[in-house]
Amino acid sequence: MTTDEENRQRLTTQEKLEPESEAFKARLEELTRLRQEYEQYRLYPEMPDWEIMCFYPMNKRREASDNWYSLDFAARKKLMAGHARVGRKFSGRISQLITGSTGLDDWEWGVTLMAHQLDAVKEIVYVPAETATDVPDASAALMSRDIDAVLQIPGNLTASAFGSISEAARRSHIPVFAFQKSQAIGGAMVVVARDYRDSGRHAAHLAARIMRGENPAKIPLEDFGKTSLIVNLDAARALNISLPPALVRSAKDVIGATGGNR
Repeated sequence: MTTDEENRQRLTTQEKLEPESEAFKARLEELTRLRQEYEQYRLYPEMPDWEIMCFYPMNKRREASDNWYSLDFAARKKLMAGHARVGRKFSGRISQLITGSTGLDDWEWGVTLMAHQLDAVKEIVYVPAETATDVPDASAALMSRDIDAVLQIPGNLTASAFGSISEAARRSHIPVFAFQKSQAIGGAMVVVARDYRDSGRHAAHLAARIMRGENPAKIPLEDFGKTSLIVNLDAARALNISLPPALVRSAKDVIGATGGNR
């Protein structure tokens, strides 16, 4: 929860408002009102009579090399701010109640989501991102959950914003597995990538057959399935993960090898 001082700093540094201006005063009053409303709701929550309810327990990692509580307060606040920004996109569609989970095994708290439509619950749980600018906040929100790893499926949106995903995972000490060589260079620990050079050669070979007079209708469709294994030892070391030597030896490319990349 932001303080009045943090709101003042935000208005001057991010929104570039002069502290003595009327616009500054109006925005500060608005942010103060929103904070008070948030405090009121958290202290005295109202349970709406909505049709859909979803509950799940949560906790933060406490492992020796992967401990949420070992992060300084500023780092934790930055991660949770991204989580909150994602949640605010569902204002009016989702109502949330967070409770302490005393007695629920090792969980720290419980989260109850209420909605009119099931789709809204599915969307917020799956962490939506519609544009590249949504990816940093969505990534931070995803990493704040109790997940063991990220498996990044190729796509135009995630490929262009992979740096945000990789950085969020790095801060949370979560390994990333992917399917594009550029993502191994960008921080993914293990990548199984299609060899686009070989697939290009294969396509050129098929084109040459057609140019020599072969009937395209008689050439069967083929799925180019050749892949290459790439490992990033630098990423593994940062997470204190030891990759099996056999896996490293079988990789076509190794980033961060003792003798240099290969």
